[in-house]
This record gives sequence, C-alpha cells and structure tokens, in this order.
Amino acid sequence: MIIKNYFVHLPPITKNTPKMKTLLTSLVFLYTCLISAQNLIDQQWEINRIFGTAPQQTDFYILQKGGFLSSITLSPNGTFQSYSSGLCAIGNFTITEGTYKKRDDNYIGFHLKDSKSDTSKNMGKYYVHKVSDNEVLLIKSTGNLAKDQQRAVYATVLAPAIVVINNRIYKDPKMTIPSSTPWLERVNKYVTEVLKLSNYEICLVGCDSVLNTIYLVKDSDKEAYSYILEQSSKKNNYALQHLTEDYIQQEIAYWKDFYNKQTK
Repeated sequence: MIIKNYFVHLPPITKNTPKMKTLLTSLVFLYTCLISAQNLIDQQWEINRIFGTAPQQTDFYILQKGGFLSSITLSPNGTFQSYSSGLCAIGNFTITEGTYKKRDDNYIGFHLKDSKSDTSKNMGKYYVHKVSDNEVLLIKSTGNLAKDQQRAVYATVLAPAIVVINNRIYKDPKMTIPSSTPWLERVNKYVTEVLKLSNYEICLVGCDSVLNTIYLVKDSDKEAYSYILEQSSKKNNYALQHLTEDYIQQEIAYWKDFYNKQTK
C-alpha cells in the first residue's frame, strides 16, 4: 500500500535533482532532527512490519502517521502492542506485545513477550530518529552514538525505497541461494557475482510489509547505491534481485506526481 502523504510532501524532483548519494547531507540537516523518545509514547504509529516479526538481520523500523497496514502503540504504563489492521483483519487484533523502557532522550529498549509463556525476549535498544512530524525511524543500536547516527543517515536513504517497494510486486530474480546459507554470505555472493563489485559496503538492512528483505549496498568507488531485494522462494531457497538508485528516484517522482494530480 502506497503512502499518499509521504509522496505529496516530498520536495519536487526535476532533471537537475541530485541522486540519493548527494542528497545525504541535505536530507539529514534539512529534513531530520532528533526527537525525544518521550514523543513516541501514548500515540498510535503505523509501522512497516509488525514489531518483532521482521527478519533477524533487519536494522530498523519505519513509523509513520498513516499508510502502512500494521501499527504499534506505546502506552504510558511501559507496555506496547503491535498489530495488523489489514483488509483481512476484523478490526485491530494484537499480534505482538511486550514492554519498553525509555533509556534517555535518544533511546528506547524493548522486551518482546512470548505468547506461549511468561518469558520475554530482549530486543535490545533502538535509536530514535525523527525524519519529519509524520515519520520516525527506530534503528537498532550498535552501542555507539556516532555509529547510530551514521546508521540514521543510511536509513533516510533506504526508507523511501522501502515505501516504493511496498507498493509493487517484484518477481525477476537474478540468483537463487539455499536458505541454509547465512544472510551475509548470500548478499556478498550476489554483490560480487551479479553486481560485479569488489569495493563495496553493506550499509543497512530493512524490510517491507510482507515479502522482501532489502539490503542497501554502496559502491564505494562510484558512491552509488543498489537495493537488493530478497524473498523466500520454493524449495527452501532465497530469490534475490536488485533495483538501482535511478529506478527508485523515478518511482518516487511518479507517485509524487500521481498523488499531486489527485489533490488538485
């Protein structure tokens, strides 16, 4: 499901608009700022994946005001609930729940309750990063503030791509890899054999609402990004393909234009 308000409020994209890599600094300083963890509490946020159900390697969640079909609510009493409000749901029903604790103005820690017992799983702490009044990113902490802030920079690049990817079904795999292969090995194999890169960085891992795990990969020589999509496929394999930086920008421009015309 595409997020209308997300695209309506994006700045215009023209033929002179710089690519994502040159937008990093301006995005961070013009469109992002720190938000107190307190501001997340006692509000309902839509979230790109029910909290705690994302693939283990996922580095962050996207919280927005409207658009996704899953939600998360942090109650003032220190508990949270994350649930689906999709078309197949009869009203809202709880999928995951647990407790949270505000560590300081920048961090929140989560414990996920086991639905079959009284135990809970420590989900670690998350760095809270504000993109706009309508969007906040929860980023898994590395334990180092400077590194978490760098992750926030990468998350502002990957999040718009996830919103785009969430609206389409991509079925053009370039490689299939057995699911028994560790995720990092899978990504490295795809990058070296399909993208043909030797000098690169796997910057961050995200996911859409249902199907895809998305890896943000930077070509360190060209300072360009690729978005590797990974889906579970038949016969215990993962199917991998990728999208380019240019494609993501074209999709953002398309949906922005589409919704702007609807509002006129």
